[in-house]
Amino acid sequence: MTKIINSGKYDQIYADWFNGSSYLVDDTNSNTATTWPIPSFGGTLSNIIANGEIVFGSDINYPPFESYNATGYAVGFDVDIGNAIANEFSIAYCCHHALTK
Repeated sequence: MTKIINSGKYDQIYADWFNGSSYLVDDTNSNTATTWPIPSFGGTLSNIIANGEIVFGSDINYPPFESYNATGYAVGFDVDIGNAIANEFSIAYCCHHALTK
């Protein structure tokens, strides 16, 4: 996310869905991680990289964060952020939806 924010992509996605500038606040505190664990064989990150696919979950009924467009594809702020993250890994973004009544 840091790379996406620093590149200006986050601001662009925010502006696309919320018609304005974003205001990111640094909420870092003593509980905030400052390093990432080294990916281990079989770990989630290593699986994402090895499989070339990242899967995000969401509740699709909350526009503008996520919803279906007229052709049935997921769209919204969260979908675009997911695509930006997947793009940073240079992998496919996979969007599955579990619909309940």
